[in-house]
Amino acid sequence: MLLAKHDLKHDGILDPDEKRAMEQDPDYQHEMTTWDTGQFDVQLKEIMQKYDVNGDGKLDRDELENLRARVNIFSQVTPEMLAAHKIPEALLISKNFPTVSAILQKYDTNRDGGLEIEEFRNLAEDMQKNH
Repeated sequence: MLLAKHDLKHDGILDPDEKRAMEQDPDYQHEMTTWDTGQFDVQLKEIMQKYDVNGDGKLDRDELENLRARVNIFSQVTPEMLAAHKIPEALLISKNFPTVSAILQKYDTNRDGGLEIEEFRNLAEDMQKNH
């Protein structure tokens, strides 16, 4: 695992020098590029399946509230821990993750009270830009 390879102090945390070394490692760069480009759709589908508890194919207000709460928790975790665990929700982490009302207002383009996969994709892409 790359974290273990670059955590020279073996304390579970990368200091700035260790982090720079890891980010310059070709294995790390390849893994991150492959994960980012190859897994975006997979991550979206995983999140939809995980949070669409009523199985209607969209994330309604309550489901979005649950997702937002989890994203807020994950936003407190170090980037190294997120990278080490490949948490699908990590693609949504943003300093300014919107409220559910704001999400529905902006991304629920068909005004059915929830986000289908394409609407959810638009949210995720915007969160990636604001990461």
